[in-house]
Amino acid sequence: MYHGLQFPGRQDADVDHAIAFGNVVYLLDSKLYRWGQYEWRASGEKDLIARSDGYGRGKANWMHAAAFGYRSLLGPAVEVIPMVMIHGRSTSVGSCSISAHGVHMLTARDAMERIGDAMAGSLNLWQDNPAVRAALLSKLNTG
Repeated sequence: MYHGLQFPGRQDADVDHAIAFGNVVYLLDSKLYRWGQYEWRASGEKDLIARSDGYGRGKANWMHAAAFGYRSLLGPAVEVIPMVMIHGRSTSVGSCSISAHGVHMLTARDAMERIGDAMAGSLNLWQDNPAVRAALLSKLNTG
């Protein structure tokens, strides 16, 4: 597990967490929000996280751009799965849980369960990939 990775091509943003096993990398953006149900809205090139009841303005999220950058860095043999984890008191995810750009939105609990199930189900199938580890370590935000 890696924390605070540089956003490829941007110095002012980061990927909160990454989990890598074999040729699979989950990029995780963690969002602490107030109560409510959240889902994706599309707005041109950006994805918006919005409350399902329409309260407030949507917040831009660029995890699809991070995923694109990490796919370029890691190569076509590595599957990069971007996720936004919503957590906070009385929060949930609505019916539009995958953005127009392929970013998954889940509660933090559901995200950890999905990743854990994927890892447990493939333990005998994957081999450690030192190139993936080295590439992710090179992106640690140490500044």
